[in-house]
Amino acid sequence: MSRRLVALLLGPALVIALVVGVVVALNREPGGGATVPFSTAGAPTGDAGADLVAVREAAGIAACPEVDAEATAREDGLPAIELQCLDGSSGITLSGLRGEPMIINLWATWCGPCREEAPHLAAYAEGLGADPPVQLLGIDIEDPDPAGAFRFAEASNWTWPQLADPEGRIRTLTGPAIPQTLFVDADGRIVHTHYGAFSSVEQLQATAEEQLGIDR
Repeated sequence: MSRRLVALLLGPALVIALVVGVVVALNREPGGGATVPFSTAGAPTGDAGADLVAVREAAGIAACPEVDAEATAREDGLPAIELQCLDGSSGITLSGLRGEPMIINLWATWCGPCREEAPHLAAYAEGLGADPPVQLLGIDIEDPDPAGAFRFAEASNWTWPQLADPEGRIRTLTGPAIPQTLFVDADGRIVHTHYGAFSSVEQLQATAEEQLGIDR
């Protein structure tokens, strides 16, 4: 077999191998768990016509938090992106989330590592008690079935508010993969981003204490 023929046969395979390697590298971060790329799920399907407010309430999920309408976006903080509440009842601007520290988890039902991480988030929230020193918030990324997302949250024992980002607009801040968890101080400054799934509630507790001073 001629060298030229071998090169023609091997060329496409080498290109594919290189692309796969780059994708894997992008979706792993030092010190974090596994991530998956943002989905291309498209338009909502499934129970999109359901009364999502009723679904949310039945699932025991809190309503969207209030925001500071006068707050302006800061360079080191959350962007001035308006996202709808997952139940479709209203929208909030992320840059207006001020006044108390927050842990913001980016997730989706199609994300395997997000499912693995879910019980650790629930255990952490439960350990905060009735008067938590930090608020949790979820952003459901490019998920085609909001009602299904609420059912997943209920099955995972989540109770904190959830936003919807069906177009993946938050990716301009966070990059191409989830899960990710943002640690935001009371002034709206992102002090830390954890890439990948938390492997235990203890890991999440240690990160919250280190980054936000939360010792619960």
